[in-house]
Amino acid sequence: MNAIQIAYSPDETIVALGHKQGRIDLHEVSKKSKGKPEKSICTINRHEEAIVHLRITSDGHVISVDEDGKWAYHSISGELVRKGKSKMSCVLAHSDVKGKVIYMGSVTDDGVELVKIDISSGNKVHAPKEATHSIEPEFVDWGCRPIALDENRAAFYIQLATQQLIIVDFEKQSFETIPLKYRQLTPENLVSDPIIDISTTLDIGVRLDYHPLQKNEDGDYQLSAEVFRLSTGERKYSIPCDAIPKDHVDPVLIDGDQESEEYRKARAYFAKRLTNIRIEENGKRVWLSAIFHKPGVLCFDLEGKKHVGMVFSGNEPEPRTFNLDNAFELDQTFKVLGVSPSGSYIGFGLPNNWANPDFGDTFKVIELESDQKRSKNGGKQPQHMKKAFLVSDEWAVVNSGSECFLIDIHTGETLKHFRTEYLTIKNGALSPDKKHIALGCEGECGFLWNLESGEVSELYYLTIGGPVLGWLDDKRVVFTSGQGGIIEVDIKLFKEEGYEDSGHYGLKLDGDDELEDHEIMEMQVDASTSDMFSLEDKSMVLEILGYIGGGVGEKFWFNKYVFKGSKIKTGSIKAKWEGSYEPVDLMACGNKAIVKGEKNVFVYEAKTGERLNHFVLDKKQDQVFVNMEKNKAYIYTDMSSLCELDVENSNRKTILDMPRVKGFSITKNILLAQKEDHTIEVMDVGSGKSLVKAAVVKGKENSLVVEKRG
Repeated sequence: MNAIQIAYSPDETIVALGHKQGRIDLHEVSKKSKGKPEKSICTINRHEEAIVHLRITSDGHVISVDEDGKWAYHSISGELVRKGKSKMSCVLAHSDVKGKVIYMGSVTDDGVELVKIDISSGNKVHAPKEATHSIEPEFVDWGCRPIALDENRAAFYIQLATQQLIIVDFEKQSFETIPLKYRQLTPENLVSDPIIDISTTLDIGVRLDYHPLQKNEDGDYQLSAEVFRLSTGERKYSIPCDAIPKDHVDPVLIDGDQESEEYRKARAYFAKRLTNIRIEENGKRVWLSAIFHKPGVLCFDLEGKKHVGMVFSGNEPEPRTFNLDNAFELDQTFKVLGVSPSGSYIGFGLPNNWANPDFGDTFKVIELESDQKRSKNGGKQPQHMKKAFLVSDEWAVVNSGSECFLIDIHTGETLKHFRTEYLTIKNGALSPDKKHIALGCEGECGFLWNLESGEVSELYYLTIGGPVLGWLDDKRVVFTSGQGGIIEVDIKLFKEEGYEDSGHYGLKLDGDDELEDHEIMEMQVDASTSDMFSLEDKSMVLEILGYIGGGVGEKFWFNKYVFKGSKIKTGSIKAKWEGSYEPVDLMACGNKAIVKGEKNVFVYEAKTGERLNHFVLDKKQDQVFVNMEKNKAYIYTDMSSLCELDVENSNRKTILDMPRVKGFSITKNILLAQKEDHTIEVMDVGSGKSLVKAAVVKGKENSLVVEKRG
């Protein structure tokens, strides 16, 4: 499971899971399952953006808020009772324990906005302007976190170069700024929401310590949190979170000038190790997550002022592969943390770990069982599956961790396998003679997989994020470059040290000379904005140049690369887009180019750029994709229906219903569905018959294998 928000019901029998895509799942939970979500109760598909707040109320309702400021109030069975939109963006939110009101905080270029929303009426009340008039938005790092104190008051923690905690009484329209010693901890560019929690029952708050780096009795340094009095801001004491050997600490933090910019940057980087704080609703204990050697949570008794225990995931975190798409996103691996009201259950980390920790009188460390141990004990816990797709009506490629498998989709048998570090495959294409598979990957490389010898050659000059577009013939394959243009690789000329003897065609516009790298980066949308067409006796690649949108009838350019035999011609085509700027994907479908934005979809004649059709998706989460032959288009809707799409008139025909699917690939009558539970299912679309179900699990020799499950 990959929830980014976790909330438990007051009686601790239900858990709500909020996802990045806006979906909310409700499950039963019990000690029998050791805190792991069990039977599904319902799924709520009301939001389109990442969930930032969840609460299950004592009268059986679910409060949810997404980062775009939309809120909803559902029954526990999933029936919508009330909804609203705050007209805010970049929102952080919290609701009171009784579930009567929602508090939201937002920081944009226009200023800091603090509001209270009455759930029963939808009425919105703003905080007094004086509460935030002195705050300049450009000095706010990331967000304004509200914490409900009761139905009329909330504390707002605003992350600035100088931190501020403001308590607002919305009924009296008054406010109080709590004086904090905590000052210049994170001067700029901290991509994280504020790390703090408050207990109204004990009049205390817990946050990152003013001095996050402290020395312990053993001579090691430790990451620390701070307990402070909410009513006065007075610092009470420190909570050591993680001991770090001296040789693992930046020397600047030990011996540097604390007033220097170098020291402040090193301290800000060190402070990011503390990732989340949750105080139990009874106020007895606080749970702190940090960047330990693997996802883990520390429990501290606030009444006894002592450490109680720690819980660690049994699995090592996946190494992150850098790409431009996620460069500015939060890494949720260590950040996710949900705690039930009495601390009986916790959910943490990404993918999610579940536990019902039972700590005694002495400090206790609980290591959750790893997937490897579960497999040895007869369990079938699927490993994280990054990507799975068909390459023919016989074979599929599966990427899990650093492993890549070629499987027979009719039997589930593993035909070929290779392993390399930091492997994150985007897509792949089988050569016409079925002797090679070209793999497009994130990072600065692609791969050429020789199926006869099993040898895998790295194409490591393909720049950041280069999907493969297709094969021109048995010996030539075309990639797209994340920095614009396309790369033709002749596998006969290819040598391990690179592709210098193959062609790299850069951006061209109306016959202009090839652009410089910095100009390419400025004009290129991204690597998903290109695809290859098979037109009569030639192949053509179209890519979008320039940004989409900006005004009605906005013009943009298709770059085109036409391959005929061994020759290539380049040119450009003008086209039109209506609406505001949107990230887009380009897909070839017959002789038509489908350009999908967040909700707008335009269809163009590939040869001329003439716009043929326009339709709007129901939800941002609706997926549009084409089959391997690139002559049919499909939509997977937010309601879990897979539909065949007529691109000329936008008509849809439902093929099947299949919930919890991350991605599809289709060829002829064969469909592969990659599911959110890290399994795949291969089906015959015509008959609806399931051919094989598979997952990647740990084998007896601690290697990854594909196991037939159905």
